[in-house]
Amino acid sequence: MATPRSIEDEARCVQVLTKIHAKHHGGLASGVEEVMRAQARKRVVLRLTPARVVSWDHRKLGGAY
Repeated sequence: MATPRSIEDEARCVQVLTKIHAKHHGGLASGVEEVMRAQARKRVVLRLTPARVVSWDHRKLGGAY
């Protein structure tokens, strides 16, 4: 199970919100960071540290699923 940690740093929250916005909108429009700063005042960042990771790699199957 992942262990959540709450980060209440406004600057870090702005960074995370800006990255998410840029990813979903293909970049940043002018003035977006000010909007993110206003939103960050009422938000926190949750950092999840997984206890373990399970992955699958279909390349190992050589195309035979």
